[in-house]
Amino acid sequence: MWDGEVVSTEPVKVLRCEIIENILEKLYEYRSNNLLDIYGYPMRPSCYPHNDSDLLEKYKLNVSTFGKNQLQEFIKYHPNLEKEANDIIRSL
Repeated sequence: MWDGEVVSTEPVKVLRCEIIENILEKLYEYRSNNLLDIYGYPMRPSCYPHNDSDLLEKYKLNVSTFGKNQLQEFIKYHPNLEKEANDIIRSL
């Protein structure tokens, strides 16, 4: 998946500008035209596992980058992955 913002290092010409008065209506319009998928909680795309195990790689990267103090924040939102998160910390 895409994590970041795409920013040009060079000036670029604006090709089109659209003023959107109601963003929610616009998003649903895109969805009805099959231009956008919207998943309301707790639904998710089938490419993501339902047990949130895909988050463990991001967690491992965060711990490697920012330190082991990431554990409590991660477990706060993903208590079902506490054992795996602790295993990652022990392995580093």
